[in-house]
Amino acid sequence: PNHKDLVRQILTEVCKSSAENTDCSLTDLCTQLLNELSREKNLLVLDDVGEVKWWDEEIGGTLMPSAIGSKILITSRKKYVSEGMGAFYMHELQEFSFHQSWYLFVKEVLREGQTEEDSVMHKIKFVGDGIVKKCGGLTLVIKM
Repeated sequence: PNHKDLVRQILTEVCKSSAENTDCSLTDLCTQLLNELSREKNLLVLDDVGEVKWWDEEIGGTLMPSAIGSKILITSRKKYVSEGMGAFYMHELQEFSFHQSWYLFVKEVLREGQTEEDSVMHKIKFVGDGIVKKCGGLTLVIKM
């Protein structure tokens, strides 16, 4: 989503109702969000953040001064994103080995009652092997 839609979406979640004034500017939405966030302690989760530019330009200044004790949890595949957003602790996940990745892939592909030895699995083993290698041990990619 664009920056304005993202702030509106966060505001909708925080307020548990749709954000008023869909014609508001990004600045107005940020002000409204800051007012809501400063009322009580909160945990904001931003999942799979891919870029840091939007944070620097508009949103970081809105979210950072929220209520005392509030936290922001960011997940990203890119270390520089977390660093650019001012993260003070980063937990880096280790990539799965090929065998761990294969196990997860098989678990996702098999239907209930099937086993890896079923004839269907033998047919997809060659293709699945290539897919698992291309996923590079990233569990989120394997599960998609």
